[in-house]
Amino acid sequence: MTIPETVTSIGAMAFKNHPFTTITMPANVSIGADSETMGTNGTGFQAAYMAGSSGTYTFQMVGASSI
Repeated sequence: MTIPETVTSIGAMAFKNHPFTTITMPANVSIGADSETMGTNGTGFQAAYMAGSSGTYTFQMVGASSI
């Protein structure tokens, strides 16, 4: 999934239960605090995004990483 450059925030539970494996996000997007906001793999995506900002994040068994 690709989040457009025009998005500035993603509300809590926006993608709850969606099994995303790859998300591309622009910089400076505010993400709801709940781990399910970014789907079933949300905890890893949120941690990677907060550490690296914009980029493409791919879920891996041990978490998420920036490509």
